[in-house]
Amino acid sequence: MKSAASCLLPPSTQSLSPVTCPLTPEPGLPLHRYFDEVHAFIRTNDLFDRGESVLVAFSGGPDSMFLAEALSQISQTYKYGWNIVLAHLNHGISDHADENERFCRLMAEDRLKLQLVTRKVSIPEMLKSGRFKGMSIESLGRRERYRLFVDTCAERHITKLATGHQLDDQAETVLMRVIGGSWLTGMSGIPVRRPLSRNSRAQVVRPLLRIGRDQIDEWVESEKVPVFLDPTNEDPRYARNKVRHKLMPLLIKEFNPGAKRHLAALGQQAQELDEELSRLAEGFLQPPQERGSETVVRVPIEKLRLQGPLAQRYILRAALHSAGMPIREVTHRRVERVRDLLGSERRGLVVRLSDNSSVLLDDHDIVVKLAHTTALPEFITPAEFQISRDGSWVADVDRGPVARITAEMMAMPSGGVNELMESKPDEVEYLNAEAVLFPLFVRARKDGDRLRPLGLSGEKKLQDVLVDGKVAREQRDVTPLVCDSSGILVVCGQTLAHRARITPQTSQVMKVTVIPRAGSSDASGFLPPVT
Repeated sequence: MKSAASCLLPPSTQSLSPVTCPLTPEPGLPLHRYFDEVHAFIRTNDLFDRGESVLVAFSGGPDSMFLAEALSQISQTYKYGWNIVLAHLNHGISDHADENERFCRLMAEDRLKLQLVTRKVSIPEMLKSGRFKGMSIESLGRRERYRLFVDTCAERHITKLATGHQLDDQAETVLMRVIGGSWLTGMSGIPVRRPLSRNSRAQVVRPLLRIGRDQIDEWVESEKVPVFLDPTNEDPRYARNKVRHKLMPLLIKEFNPGAKRHLAALGQQAQELDEELSRLAEGFLQPPQERGSETVVRVPIEKLRLQGPLAQRYILRAALHSAGMPIREVTHRRVERVRDLLGSERRGLVVRLSDNSSVLLDDHDIVVKLAHTTALPEFITPAEFQISRDGSWVADVDRGPVARITAEMMAMPSGGVNELMESKPDEVEYLNAEAVLFPLFVRARKDGDRLRPLGLSGEKKLQDVLVDGKVAREQRDVTPLVCDSSGILVVCGQTLAHRARITPQTSQVMKVTVIPRAGSSDASGFLPPVT
């Protein structure tokens, strides 16, 4: 039986401790055939440049050991000159976390001969503190891992983060999202590459998406590679482990032995199609128009009819979102109700999608209207920030000039506060991340709101802040407030709380970005349900 806290070896040597595991592969050997597959995937997708610095997410498990050794040997064999650095987070979740870190250090030093960056946190203690209310142990662990990756890339000027996501991970992700219901955006699964964060030049790349877990396990066995097996990967409380250990084996055994590869291929095709259709939809629409209390988007009927059904859905989805409907509310059912208008000859027909949104069929266009005052609630509906696929937080605002607010972690630049503030855009506020007490949410003002504005010595009524900022009376109820469990953090467009200010001692920065409704904005990363 494989031990969770020791290296994996053939049966005759499984009792050896990690220190006595065979460490260094024999020199002068040709690349393993699976490394050749990885190399072909890297070239096909143009993942790395010669001489590039690469950070490898390293846990000491089979996937990350395979990835680190594959990249190291490919770089040496083909003289790519990659500067490879490993990064490991000691998350403190399991009893074996410290042993895991020691094992990673041993592998980095004695087998891989690579630099290792480590950081130690206690995710359970962080959750107990109450600062991260509403976050699961999985999401907080992921957030802390990516904070380590973002910080390391910034400090060492690294441009690529390579993770060990492989074909089985891709198949499991696609299956989970198909079951949960989503657009192609969800079924696309794990992308081959994506930005590490919005403020980083670095990219996340996945060189192993063509390699299956069975191939990696075969490599571990045949090459007698020591690995560390994390017991949390077997914990049935996690949904992914249920899919991995129960549902996927059932599909393979009872339905199709090639189910994993078919699902992974579906994910790749869905991603490519989603990107192409999103580009088509973006180029199809004119910018939204503000007309009094409404935002209006027009879609030419005859031009839309020339598109295929799937393209029509993406264009209408983009139109609803461009008008201001939160992406989570742009459901498949609502899009189909609008698409049904294409077959009607009744001009002047109106379809009401919600209390504040409607679609009109006029002589030449499908006209999407979203009201901001009369049909909407009196105040902004409170909305908690949700984590998106890139690790940032996003909150959609259902009313007023602001459509969305994002929050993400970043490291303090090497030049300190002066460099950070030198080129600060108007729509951005920088907060001291350590002063933020989760959860984050956005809301409108309410009676009794007070805060100590940046630079002032005492508290002030929010009403006075808005009046002094010359915010029009009709705009005060739709001015978003970004809050944490201690109160107001940011009065959007006006000021921030003094307690969250950036100081020379600040090391972790939270970047809050306000995205206006009338302007363009990036996809939030939410997966709209099919209802």
